[in-house]
Amino acid sequence: MYASVAIAGFRETYTYEIPQDISPGTFVSVPFGRSKRKGVIIGTSTQCSFQGSVKAVAEIYHHLKASDLQMKLAAWLSQYYLYDVGSYINLMVPFFEDDFSLSPQLRLREEVLLPSNAHRMREVVARLQAGEQLFAHQVPADLLRRMVQRSIIRLDTQCAQTPYVATGYSSRLSPEQQALYEHCLESKKQILLQGVTGSGKTEIYLSLMDHVLAQGRGVIYLVPEINLTPTLEKRLKELFGQRVALIHSQVSSRVKLEQYKKMQRGDITIVVGARSAIFAPVPNLGLIIVDEEHDGSYYQTETPVYHGRDVAMVRGQLEGARVILGSATPSFESYHNALNGKYELLRLDVRYQGVLPEVHLTPNPPSPHDPLSQKLHDELQAHLAAGHQAIVLLNRRGFAPYAVCTGCQQTLRCPHCDIPLTYHKAYGKLVCHSCQYACAFPLSRPHCTNAEIQLKGFGTEKLEEGLEQGFASYGVLRMDRDSAGRRSRAEALLNKFSAGSHRLLVGTQMVAKGHHFPDVELVGIVGIDNMINLPDFRCGERVFQLLMQVAGRAGRNERQRGHVYIQTDCPEFPAIQHVLNRDQDTFYRQELEERSQMGYPPYTRMALMAISGSQREVVQQSIESLAAAVATRGVQTMGPAPFLVEMTRKRYQWKLILKSPSSKTLHIALCKALEHSLPSSVHLKLYVDPVGVL
Repeated sequence: MYASVAIAGFRETYTYEIPQDISPGTFVSVPFGRSKRKGVIIGTSTQCSFQGSVKAVAEIYHHLKASDLQMKLAAWLSQYYLYDVGSYINLMVPFFEDDFSLSPQLRLREEVLLPSNAHRMREVVARLQAGEQLFAHQVPADLLRRMVQRSIIRLDTQCAQTPYVATGYSSRLSPEQQALYEHCLESKKQILLQGVTGSGKTEIYLSLMDHVLAQGRGVIYLVPEINLTPTLEKRLKELFGQRVALIHSQVSSRVKLEQYKKMQRGDITIVVGARSAIFAPVPNLGLIIVDEEHDGSYYQTETPVYHGRDVAMVRGQLEGARVILGSATPSFESYHNALNGKYELLRLDVRYQGVLPEVHLTPNPPSPHDPLSQKLHDELQAHLAAGHQAIVLLNRRGFAPYAVCTGCQQTLRCPHCDIPLTYHKAYGKLVCHSCQYACAFPLSRPHCTNAEIQLKGFGTEKLEEGLEQGFASYGVLRMDRDSAGRRSRAEALLNKFSAGSHRLLVGTQMVAKGHHFPDVELVGIVGIDNMINLPDFRCGERVFQLLMQVAGRAGRNERQRGHVYIQTDCPEFPAIQHVLNRDQDTFYRQELEERSQMGYPPYTRMALMAISGSQREVVQQSIESLAAAVATRGVQTMGPAPFLVEMTRKRYQWKLILKSPSSKTLHIALCKALEHSLPSSVHLKLYVDPVGVL
């Protein structure tokens, strides 16, 4: 018996001899050159077309197996995005060499006697007595063994997690929400739910979840950012109990495997998480919710590439599950699919509580050193003094984005990347936001006498410092990747702001995504002009979405109308004008008309080919030869050209963009690219349906 084995990182499959009883989807270890590799069996046959000796698999992992549905989904992913099937299967099944049973939970014995010098044991006992949940894999093995031998603790394998006491879900839908909920149940199509911020889309999601769970089916609930998961996880557990699991990239493989085994037993029927949660093996899947479906975070740019939203649509089709795409500002692709009848478009145009905020424009301050205009500063003062909360968005982290030598007028740049270094005052360092290179802040440059380093521009760190000088008594918090990069830090920060102990929140676009702060009456948006006129056909769409999303944080209660101040010197920019007038339909119609005329998605299919290497000439020659090789009738090429940031991590990057109205024709061109011979010193990467082209 022979098997085709897929190995992550290799597009081809390899033939090995196997015993008769191994089925496709089983994980194996195989000899591969001078080493061994993990792989998964894709197919089996009694015949072997390979001429030569065939090696046998080295080891079989019977406890690890991809299901038929997972294999079908991985095959689609590989065919669509053109990466190897083994890498996609690895996303779905966390690998462990040993058969891993659920980690037992530690339980204290009724009477605990500890030696006086048993400090580590005392620490474990104290944590258990304080009510903390501890599992066997969280305690050093030698310490665990001694505590069990001395009858200090016992290991509970029956209940690996203390269940939440669910309050139970009781539908609280308005008449409009109820009508849309019923429409979702009756529709034969997948749903695009377009609802203004604060309209109550989540309540419809919860009602649909309750309906699906009552039928004995499972749910996957996706959000674009990890920092959105803690609040959502807590609420779902309060409503639906211990059936909820959290999945994202920061969850360890060991914990994921525990959760996956619980799914197999039927103990977990709800998974909430970021894009990788779409691969969770929820049994009898009945509903997939993709909240904020427009968000670019759903697109994974690391290998293997995929778009979580589109994977959700395919998985829903494979498993007969309802898919709900939700957003106040849908992606143009989803909106176009709804207009064409592929999806059903349902709309919530009224806020569940309160009214939509009033939007104002204010010019940037005359001095580049002042982040806030006088008008925005005065409005902040008035709202905070009245006891309200406020948010100020600046989509640029750090203290100052530029450090300039006053002698030679050169901007200090990363030695590995073609971008300026950003000054972070908290670290006292200049940092590259691409490769994370950091160096001490220099007082001068050696070859420039009588010169100093001058900081220019401002980021969230400098904005926070300035606001603390004027509004310290109200409490100022900053939310960006530096202050809230880890889930625990983001959760603590959001809890502080929600509790009202701090009334002013400063941050990047992290503050714009899905948070509910009912006491926020004012939102200020600073630095939006940095996003305008970027050489990307999605520029207007992104500006509009960001402005609408962050504006939606204001006035989410019934007390009074919120206010949004957009600080800009480009008031006539179409996206800004349509946000000001709250004319979303006109903006979408005009943008779609322009894209149709220019031949951009969603009216064409697009792919981006990127080549990188350490030698610029070799990279340029390689991309030019690739452009000639992929020339296909019906495919338009744009480029080749360097990326906006040409060098990162000492590697030059050039791109070639392909467009075609035909998916099949574009696929043929991309396959030509994969077959084209390139120098070993360069690396080719494909992005099908890219969310950015810079």
